[in-house]
Amino acid sequence: MRGESVVFDRGKRAVLLALLLRQANRRVSLGTVVQTLWEKEPPESAQANVRTYASQLRAALCRVGMPRLESPRGSYLLRVDCGESDVEIFAEAVTAADAALATARLTDAQDHLRRALEVWRGQAADGLTGHGPLKLALDALDEQRAATVEKYAAVCLRLADRSTTHTSSSPIPHLRMLLAEQPLRENAWLLLMRSLADTGDRAGALAAYGSARQVLRRELGLEPSVELRRAQEEILHA
Repeated sequence: MRGESVVFDRGKRAVLLALLLRQANRRVSLGTVVQTLWEKEPPESAQANVRTYASQLRAALCRVGMPRLESPRGSYLLRVDCGESDVEIFAEAVTAADAALATARLTDAQDHLRRALEVWRGQAADGLTGHGPLKLALDALDEQRAATVEKYAAVCLRLADRSTTHTSSSPIPHLRMLLAEQPLRENAWLLLMRSLADTGDRAGALAAYGSARQVLRRELGLEPSVELRRAQEEILHA
């Protein structure tokens, strides 16, 4: 926020910050914080520990000129101004992209989706171990990002079909990152194959099919879907 960094290790203080950011401008009860920080039976000192973590977070924010953490009775609230949250920026860009797609403005949709993905640097709260409501919220964010990567790739392919020149707006890096995290997403493999083939990298597209087949057989004991096999045949005979 404001170009300043507040850095914690990946322990419970960082989980508390992630929880309060996800619930920005809303009260989070002490009980919810305890449930999020400890999956099983919390220690007897849990509430005292939470107060210590909150005090450390408040001090860190004040050091960079952001006295944002409030403590209404029995709860915590983190103030975040409009436009400061990456989650908010992401959601607004995706909404704008959907509106553009609804009126067939593919270039505008591509720009909005690219902007949405630019705020991501990996998985939501990567490396943190949260429980309860926070885990559900972070899992939902990761799924929204995955769906946005696939939507971006599909839009790029539709635009490529209309043009004889390739642009610098390649979805390939986003697809590779997504598949490194979620290798069982067959639609992402399909989009990666088609995106590689579209750039003229036929060998890369076929290698992607081989990787998809390998991981699906190893993890699920299944062969690739009909769509993936059909795409492989089309690339082989192109």
